Amino acid sequence: MAYTIVWAVLHPDQIPPADQNLSFAQKLHESRHLIPVVSLIAAVLGSIYTGIATATEAAALGVVGALLIAAMQGELSWKTSATVLSAARVSIA
Repeated sequence: MAYTIVWAVLHPDQIPPADQNLSFAQKLHESRHLIPVVSLIAAVLGSIYTGIATATEAAALGVVGALLIAAMQGELSWKTSATVLSAARVSIA
């Protein structure tokens, strides 16, 4: 925290204005990358809490949801998929 304060004092031109008023539409536009992730978390936890899915089934829902989000954002490739699957294999074993 001290580093952040010192950095802010040394670089006041790079700090966003404190009174930045945004309309609801602007807030939605700014949070467009956050909404899918929050929705995924809500879907996984919601499926567990409502009794629709077990923890294992909810984990599978999370994997499929994460793959869909990555595909929609253009981040899904064979290289990324291989890296993720390799990491999953290591964590299972």
